[in-house]
Amino acid sequence: MTGEGVGCAIALVAIGIAVAFYLRSQAEEARKRREAEEKYRASLSEAEGNYRQMLEILRSNPTDPKMREKALSWGRRFAELTRQAVGSSVTIYDEVALSNDINAACAGANRANHVAVSHEPGASIPIEERLARLKSLLDKGLISSEEYSEKRMRLLDEV
Repeated sequence: MTGEGVGCAIALVAIGIAVAFYLRSQAEEARKRREAEEKYRASLSEAEGNYRQMLEILRSNPTDPKMREKALSWGRRFAELTRQAVGSSVTIYDEVALSNDINAACAGANRANHVAVSHEPGASIPIEERLARLKSLLDKGLISSEEYSEKRMRLLDEV
């Protein structure tokens, strides 16, 4: 092989190595993007689930300011994550939508509780189910042990 042939062979090997490094870096970037997307989807799902769960709890106890605050907090987190994909921040529209959700949860519960108490005492949620829901919130870390104890005592006082 001539000097020129050796030079071409070395150049081809160098190009091959460069292409291999480039392809490896592209694969690594794609993997990181997939991981970030999976993490984003998991966070979005968690925020949405917790927000909807807080609204359900709020429906059963619409006068609890701590539950209103937690529902609003999870709602804001959910709205923030949904807007993250398009690169904007939480807007006033999001705040109004969250407020409407929370007010609807409270208003519906007030009407339901009024009807259940005044006309159908047996129509309310059984105490066992309410206690199980409360324990579930504690186990998921959505309420503190102090909040759990306080709510549990209130529920047991109703019996």
